[in-house]
Amino acid sequence: MVVKALKADRDEKKLMKYIYLLCVVCFLNLAILKQPFDIGALLMALVTCLLIGYSYFVIRKFFSEGDKYIFIFSSVLSVIGIVMIYRLNMASSVKQIIWFAVSVTGFILTVVILPDLKRFSKYKYVFLVGTIIFMGMAMFIGTEVNGSKNWVIIGGLRFQLAEI
Repeated sequence: MVVKALKADRDEKKLMKYIYLLCVVCFLNLAILKQPFDIGALLMALVTCLLIGYSYFVIRKFFSEGDKYIFIFSSVLSVIGIVMIYRLNMASSVKQIIWFAVSVTGFILTVVILPDLKRFSKYKYVFLVGTIIFMGMAMFIGTEVNGSKNWVIIGGLRFQLAEI
């Protein structure tokens, strides 16, 4: 059992190194392609890697028995998304990194405050009904953006309910 845990730890750390490598290589590529050399891309890489690294550290400390691969794979998707947005519009990528930081903070708070989520399993049907209501809400109060009527605007915030 101990050998299996050590192998999992080693595999997780190896994947984290690949995430850092992906982040640095992608942003370095963007920095080199932009003339003059774009220092902002390297700063974005640094901030993204720090957020991912700190989150992984907190998860390992407070939720060591949990499945960290979900976080690792979501980090890969986040890095790719932030890089793509940075490539298109630097200002939008700064907003995206702020939202990434907010979501990582929410994730960390959830892991620290509610480490045992098994007690929520008795509410699974409540969550199911809530999800169905949220998904259907776009049909009634949704706003059409670029031909898609799945956006909801509440108090200046614009989001897709499917994201929730």
